[in-house]
Amino acid sequence: MAMQVLEFGCTTRGEPNLTLVNEAEAAALHLLHCGQLEDLMPRDRFAVVDCGGGTTDSGVYQLREQRPLRLKKEILPPNGIAIGAASLDDRLFDLVSGDISKHNCIDPALLGNRSIESYIREFIMLAWEHRKRSVELTTREEKVVFMFPGMKSQSDTRGRVQDGRYVLSYDDLCDIFKDWIQAVTQLTGDVIQLAFDKGMPLNKVMFVGGGSDAAALRRYVVKEIESNSSPNFSQESPKWPRLTDGARGVAAGAVERVADKSHSPKRFTTISIGVEKIIPAVNDEVTTIKDRYFTEVQNKTDELYSYPWCVEWLLKKGQGPLPAEYKLNYQDFFDILETEESWRDTLKFHVSEECTEDFYQLHHPKNRGKTKQLGRLEIDLGFLKGTIVLQRREDGKGSFYMVGPVIVDMVLTNHHLEFKASYKGKALEGSEANFNITAAFHHLEQVSTSR
Repeated sequence: MAMQVLEFGCTTRGEPNLTLVNEAEAAALHLLHCGQLEDLMPRDRFAVVDCGGGTTDSGVYQLREQRPLRLKKEILPPNGIAIGAASLDDRLFDLVSGDISKHNCIDPALLGNRSIESYIREFIMLAWEHRKRSVELTTREEKVVFMFPGMKSQSDTRGRVQDGRYVLSYDDLCDIFKDWIQAVTQLTGDVIQLAFDKGMPLNKVMFVGGGSDAAALRRYVVKEIESNSSPNFSQESPKWPRLTDGARGVAAGAVERVADKSHSPKRFTTISIGVEKIIPAVNDEVTTIKDRYFTEVQNKTDELYSYPWCVEWLLKKGQGPLPAEYKLNYQDFFDILETEESWRDTLKFHVSEECTEDFYQLHHPKNRGKTKQLGRLEIDLGFLKGTIVLQRREDGKGSFYMVGPVIVDMVLTNHHLEFKASYKGKALEGSEANFNITAAFHHLEQVSTSR
């Protein structure tokens, strides 16, 4: 029922309603709501390290100036690494399957119709899901034993393959855990150092996500941070990581985040949003940056050289931190030939996860393959007929109407972009639209352009 009320995934009218939530931000909201940051003070700064299965992500936030504590802004761009707790499963699975295939230590009669892979998942991987959390890597006597029916002892597997058992030694466990632990430790240390270098030392670091329950991770990370990074924490109230309720915290925070967008902090942008333009060749700016234009295309309509398909980025990746509801303003002029019957024009908007440099054409190497069309804003200018003064073309061939400036006001709320165009205070028919930025990164036909 709660999901229906909040219209998660689908509205009551059956329309898709998808929202992207940064995992670190969702976790930070949950930490606030469940009271795990109550020992912090207003304006304090903290980092969240989300130890997920496939990735490890970080977010660094500052609290607002008053209680109740809320996220004020993101003080560093979100960061992450492409390694997560699932790497522990992959390493163990590869180790077991390698031993079995190399030494042929499973009785085929026991497998029946099952594959070796399914046999490993049944007897080892299911048990590993719980046991890996208790691995501490504190003494060489530590080991993990799995009951494995049908296993025949092999002497050249460092003692792993025994009759009816598969045994991981301390060295085996270190090999399985070391890359993941070192990567998480490095990411955490980098976040602490970067915040300190920017004059914003952290008061606390929190670990969330399913992998944060691992005892070995907590022990090693805390030890390394205390020995290498403690001077870079705020000396007023140094705090050290303590674990939360794992993956549930991220999911709960995502629900809280969508249910109340007012809790959103200011953040750095992770995409660029731009408008497609046709730039006349006589433009003074063009003469100084001709290398930006991949081709000169003759405009057959007015027989003047121009540069079509150029993009001006109105919002650029890395800009910020910006409020959760951010307003943009764009102005443009439209040339309408005297002979045209339909006074309609279109603005095409594009998005990119990489591009930030203005006025390159879409097919220029700077943009090619790196942009996607967000949608079109169709504007009806017909009500201006009879009110605009004709202007003669410089070459004397015909006349045109210069309409403008047309002002386009845009409001970006999280991943939803709303448009409204006006002309000297009058709203233009056909200009109101809602675009879903997340949909633009998948299929253009999913973008809503309703009036």
